[in-house]
Amino acid sequence: MTVEASAGPVSQLIDTLSLGLAEAIKQLGTGHPDVISSRNELARVCRYARRFDEALRLYAQTLAVQHRRHGPDHPATLRARSRLGNTYYAAGRYPQAMRWFRDILVKRERVLGPDHPDTLRSKSSLANTYLAMGRPLLAARLHRETLETRTRVLGPDHVRTQSSRQRLDAASGLI
Repeated sequence: MTVEASAGPVSQLIDTLSLGLAEAIKQLGTGHPDVISSRNELARVCRYARRFDEALRLYAQTLAVQHRRHGPDHPATLRARSRLGNTYYAAGRYPQAMRWFRDILVKRERVLGPDHPDTLRSKSSLANTYLAMGRPLLAARLHRETLETRTRVLGPDHVRTQSSRQRLDAASGLI
């Protein structure tokens, strides 16, 4: 069930998803893919509802499972780390978000390569965090690198390339 599909208030949805997650854990165990998916959906709804501490706790549980199952550098583990960074960012906890995004970027560059879409998304997230922290020079540098790579890999008219261009313009306007 997604937020968009819910007819009731978000708090009722959170209660329903929490009950479903508890039952799934009882039946399947904490590491089952369906449990991981349910936990991530509940965390996403908590983040949407601005219940950041709950979302962070749930995403941290997913990260622990993915780390145990796949190791620190597996794409599933890196996605779990990214969700934590995104939640810290959404909560306005930029120093924590910055630490997560820097770590994820280094790992993704090493594991996936500098041109991979997930690597570029991590670089853009780090740049956005620097901008939110009042560091437009660093943000502009990272947005410029992301724009150059996306232009080369995706072409100048791709929606992600255009987004990078807009973000670079926004950061450059604050220098």
